[in-house]
Amino acid sequence: MKFIGTNVFVYVADSKNPAKRTIARNLITAAVSSGGCRISVQVLNEFASVALSLSRHFH
Repeated sequence: MKFIGTNVFVYVADSKNPAKRTIARNLITAAVSSGGCRISVQVLNEFASVALSLSRHFH
């Protein structure tokens, strides 16, 4: 079983670093394809917090 951390989702959402974005997408794709992917509620909350903070910062 694989857990995906908050930073991986943040990298996917970040268009400023295409290399990290590609790696993060590949990690998520591989984890989902293997069927053993888990995402905790804590990670979802952390990502939502970071995403909202960044969107407020840039608008």
